[in-house]
Amino acid sequence: MYKIEKEKFFENLRLFADNLPSKILSKNEWTIRGFIDIFRNIYPLTTDSKVISKILELHLYLNFYVLQNI
Repeated sequence: MYKIEKEKFFENLRLFADNLPSKILSKNEWTIRGFIDIFRNIYPLTTDSKVISKILELHLYLNFYVLQNI
């Protein structure tokens, strides 16, 4: 049983990775441009790897979760 679940997970992960650009890009540009705080101040993205990784985590988590539960 565990082997089947593991294989299903890796297959879903491959499918997810193949479709990753369509989740974060539009016309070869990022779909997220920055942050907006509660005072409506706009902060553009930086190249800080922690910021980029958090954006990817938040932006993609739900998509992978949905794929896992199909």
